[in-house]
Amino acid sequence: MASAYCEGCGEYSFLIPLHGGKGGPLRCPLCVGAWNAEHGRRRRTGRIVIRAIKAFVQAGGGWHDIDKLKNSALFSEADLAIDLRDMSDPLGYMADIARLDGADVDLTSELLDDTLQLTHPDHHPPERKELAHRVTQGLLSLKPFVFPAPKPEPKPDYPTDATARRSKKPSAKPEPKPSERPAYPCSDCADTTPSNYSDACSAEYDRREQQKTDRRTAKQRADYKRRRERTLKRRPLRHCEECGIEFKRTRTDARYCSDTCRQRAHRKAPVTPKNSTTGISTTKRDNLWQRGILRILARRDVIYLNDLLPENRTRAQYQALCRVVAALEDAGKIDSRFPWWQRGRKLLMRRGYKYDQDDPRPLPPRERLRLTP
Repeated sequence: MASAYCEGCGEYSFLIPLHGGKGGPLRCPLCVGAWNAEHGRRRRTGRIVIRAIKAFVQAGGGWHDIDKLKNSALFSEADLAIDLRDMSDPLGYMADIARLDGADVDLTSELLDDTLQLTHPDHHPPERKELAHRVTQGLLSLKPFVFPAPKPEPKPDYPTDATARRSKKPSAKPEPKPSERPAYPCSDCADTTPSNYSDACSAEYDRREQQKTDRRTAKQRADYKRRRERTLKRRPLRHCEECGIEFKRTRTDARYCSDTCRQRAHRKAPVTPKNSTTGISTTKRDNLWQRGILRILARRDVIYLNDLLPENRTRAQYQALCRVVAALEDAGKIDSRFPWWQRGRKLLMRRGYKYDQDDPRPLPPRERLRLTP
């Protein structure tokens, strides 16, 4: 028990669990009492409806008539249009009788008969005969609106012989006992939201939601694996730059068939000191790429970033191109956007161009930027 602000009414008071010993969210005593009164009355009324439906079916009513009875209970003739008033009582059960709005009677015919025997005027002294007569008349007026109690189903009579019992064993699985039925959600949490569940039901709800998330994640991973295998199967082979054989690449910028060829090519490459002026100038390359991007956008108005460099580019060259594009955007020379139908592909546009949501034509290899100046 703790003192804090109640999440239901907002008042500062001592808080208790909503479901008592079963736990649940903390509320003040007034909110707990109001919640239990509302849901308890709903459960009691629901039990009355269940018994009434069972009695209606046992008396010969059809399951298709239950929807018509529901319309009779929900619709009011005063609230319906003239052409829809026939839906308020399609079976004609409420014709020429008084409606019992707000008079829910939780009685059975057997209980009413026993009560009539106790209240009969012949069982009371003369000074209470008039009162007993009035009570008896009131109880008799309720007789058309009560239904008999549900009869227990007879147990199957199995043969006593062991051989016959094995041969005549019913195929259907017997209904579990009430104690063996799953207790989720419990009777206190069956007609409420998960935020008001008790501790046990809340833990079971979290476990089931986690199982749903795991199944959804496993399905997404399986779908990604199938898409990945389909993409790799459609990707054309490439010649290794070191040994010249064709190999199946798993990356778009793969240049060598194995680690051996990549290491061998690295050893053959000339060693250039960091302070040497004979190496490739990144500033000169970036300036050439900036002019090349502006020249391409002057002719085409819109182009994808991935189409600017040839297929044999490296990851470092692609990152350098992204820095060049970012510098042009900061200078206000070009615009860019990410179309929702393309998965992460960046679209470059000429400054002030009105994009009409059409995919640009692919850039031919001869018009792409050169990797080295």
